[in-house]
Amino acid sequence: EPRRQELLAAREAIGIEIQTMKKRRDEFAATMNPRQLQLYNSIRGSAGRQAVAELTHDGACGCCFSVMPLQIQNEVRHGLALVRCEACGVILAAPEPTEGDKG
Repeated sequence: EPRRQELLAAREAIGIEIQTMKKRRDEFAATMNPRQLQLYNSIRGSAGRQAVAELTHDGACGCCFSVMPLQIQNEVRHGLALVRCEACGVILAAPEPTEGDKG
């Protein structure tokens, strides 16, 4: 019984955290370009599949690991428009800069 109570309390805490995150997501979505949000939601679908993947440092999609052409890699790294993976269709995001990339 004590373990059950502990699990129920953890479940309730996670439920509250999920609600908080959903609220933050909705607030952020309200600030997005509607066409970009529609694209994101169409990729994600009702199943909630991965819609965004980071471009790896060697130029591959972080979801399916297909290597992207150099032009696509440059477009993703500049971040001026949403670019989708030619193989799996996810939106590609530029990799986060590391300490070695700075300066």
